[in-house]
Amino acid sequence: MRYFRTIAAFALAPLPIPFLLAFILTADLSFSRYWEGVLLSALVSLPQAYLCELLLGVPAWLVFRRHRIREWSAFAAGGAVLGMAYLAVYYAADLIAKAMAYDFVEHSFTRDLNALSPLLAVPGGVVSAIVFRAIIFPRQSRKNLESAT
Repeated sequence: MRYFRTIAAFALAPLPIPFLLAFILTADLSFSRYWEGVLLSALVSLPQAYLCELLLGVPAWLVFRRHRIREWSAFAAGGAVLGMAYLAVYYAADLIAKAMAYDFVEHSFTRDLNALSPLLAVPGGVVSAIVFRAIIFPRQSRKNLESAT
């Protein structure tokens, strides 16, 4: 039970990303079109979100835990940095692939990894980090706060 909250935070933090992407990318805000966008975004974004969480989020959490960082703003800034790091890795892979005469963006195996722009990568990172923080450090009750002082 000791690590339950950490495991739950890593499992649940990327789940809001498809809702955010569907909201940003859906021009027609009808109910059915929005949910179609959520499902499509979930198929495309969640695998790479969990991969980024594993490669970038776990080391970031270890640093935050080691230095006892709990501030909301620090988690939001960390999420923005991780979103930009994903974007930088994507663009670096694209440049390397183009140097080897491989079209990374248009190939059927890799076109779904397209981060599109910082306008999508950064908010996704921020939202995931805030959800992670909300799960890992839930709000304390007044009774616990008073007994701590």
